[in-house]
Amino acid sequence: MTRFHLTLFVLLGLTLSSCYYDVEEELYPDFKLCDPDNVTFSGTIQPLINTKCVSCHGATNPGAGISLTNHAQIQAQALNGNLLGTMSHSSGFSPMPKNEPRLPDCQLEEVQIWIDQGAPNN
Repeated sequence: MTRFHLTLFVLLGLTLSSCYYDVEEELYPDFKLCDPDNVTFSGTIQPLINTKCVSCHGATNPGAGISLTNHAQIQAQALNGNLLGTMSHSSGFSPMPKNEPRLPDCQLEEVQIWIDQGAPNN
């Protein structure tokens, strides 16, 4: 194979591999789109906490002594301002999830809506 053919083959391979289109719903079928019009603890908040928080704030040796494994614990952190403060990376709060970017605005809005509703167990 000549150098020209090898170069052509490599360029063709790069070109074809760069024409890849990802459809989020197909790649992540269980991914729930943000829905601030339908916020509930069981359908919105608890899955978010389980995905983003429980790995460090679970029942066994919870980070900073804060466990987020049930409604009462999550509600307490929500109503005292810590939950949204940390999630939104607000000044004066330790940004959470630790070493990760801030949650998307829509998810923060969902948390705020739930808190504004009184952080019910719904």
